[in-house]
Amino acid sequence: MKGLKTLIRLQKNKLDELRMVIVKIEEKRQECVDKIERMQKELDDEMAQAQAQAHLSQFFGDFQKRIKYQQNIEKDNIVRHDRQIFGLKQQMQEVFAELKKLEIAEQNAKDAAKKKAATREQNELDEIAGQAHSRKQGDQ
Repeated sequence: MKGLKTLIRLQKNKLDELRMVIVKIEEKRQECVDKIERMQKELDDEMAQAQAQAHLSQFFGDFQKRIKYQQNIEKDNIVRHDRQIFGLKQQMQEVFAELKKLEIAEQNAKDAAKKKAATREQNELDEIAGQAHSRKQGDQ
């Protein structure tokens, strides 16, 4: 049973590590989303300025292309992060399933030990009762 406790602790550690990695990747993903939103706001602001001031409109096209290109890079990063998160969550499911198997095995071992102890105690009590009955029979 000591070996099961060690294996359970290792599985819990694996789960914790996977959770931490997922959190870090989700934070990176959110940074990408935030960058896209900031770039879109900047693009909208520049578009408003270009419409208000005709001499700036000639530069807006290149600026817009650069922002769209950078947004696409960030979108690709989001997709990459989503794939990583999906894979890690699958690993978590596998580790969690293994953890549950180990916990069930540990509980079964505890139950078997309790049952064995109860049977041993019952046998001892039966032996004592049998001896007491034999003495009582011998006294009569």
